[in-house]
Amino acid sequence: MNNSLYTTETMQYVGEIALPHATGKCDICGTMFATGATFEHTPDGKMMSIGWVCADKLLFDYPTDAKHNAITKRNKIKGDIQRSKSLRAFVRSASPELLNALHIDHYFIKDIRRFIIRYPERGLTERQVDAVIRIHKEETQRKIDGAKRKKYVSVPKDGRYEVEGTVVSIKGYDTAYGFRTRMLVVVNEGDGQWKCHGTCPENLVDEIYNNDAGTKSVIKFTATFFTDKDNPTFARFQRPSKASFVKVDNHATLKPAYQY
Repeated sequence: MNNSLYTTETMQYVGEIALPHATGKCDICGTMFATGATFEHTPDGKMMSIGWVCADKLLFDYPTDAKHNAITKRNKIKGDIQRSKSLRAFVRSASPELLNALHIDHYFIKDIRRFIIRYPERGLTERQVDAVIRIHKEETQRKIDGAKRKKYVSVPKDGRYEVEGTVVSIKGYDTAYGFRTRMLVVVNEGDGQWKCHGTCPENLVDEIYNNDAGTKSVIKFTATFFTDKDNPTFARFQRPSKASFVKVDNHATLKPAYQY
C-alpha cells in the first residue's frame, strides 16, 4: 500500500474504534488492534480502520482524548461481556424456586434483581436467598387470600336482630361514663360481608380480657343495628345481648387495646 496517498490533508478523523479483543485490522499495515480509529480518505470517500501506531506515525490529526475514549469504551464492553457471562452462570446455578421468586413485583425483590444484574459475580448470600423465597411465598399467599376475600355488601336492614360474625378489633376506652369496651365485627351475608361497630357484650368482656379470646373469634349476639348514611356496608349497633362465642381464638394477632 502506498502510504504517500494517506496524509494529514487527505485523512479526516471520523471516530474511535473500541473492540473487546484484538480483532480489528489496520488498513495501513495489516496489524490487528483492539482500539483504533476510523478515518475517511477524502479524495475517494473511502472509510479506513487504522491503529493508533500508524495514525501517529503518519501524523494523522485526531482529538487528544480519542485514545482515552476508545480505551474507556473497550473496558466497558469487556465489563459488559463478563457481566453477561457471570449473569448466565448465576441463572444456571440458581434453583428454579429462586428464579421464580425473583420475578415478583416487590420493592425488596426489585433491589435484589438490580444487585444481581450489576454484580452477578458476587451472587447472593444464603440469608438473601431465604428472604427472597420467603417474601415470594408471603406475596403469593396474600394474593390468594385477596382473591378469596369476600366483597362488602349493604347492611340487610336496620332494627334489632341476631347476627354471627368474626371479631376484627377490640379496644377499651375510659370515658366520662366509665370504662367501655367496643369492637368491630365482620358479618358474613351470602356471598359478601358487612361491618358493624358497637359496645362489646358485657358477658364476653371477662373472657376477652382474661383469656385473650379476642380478634379472630367468632361470636353470636343480638343488637339494634343502624346503617351508616355515608356507607351502606357499615352499621353501628347498640344494646347487645344474648352474646356467646361460636369459635374462640386464643392466639389473636391483635389483643385488646387499652386507651386512657
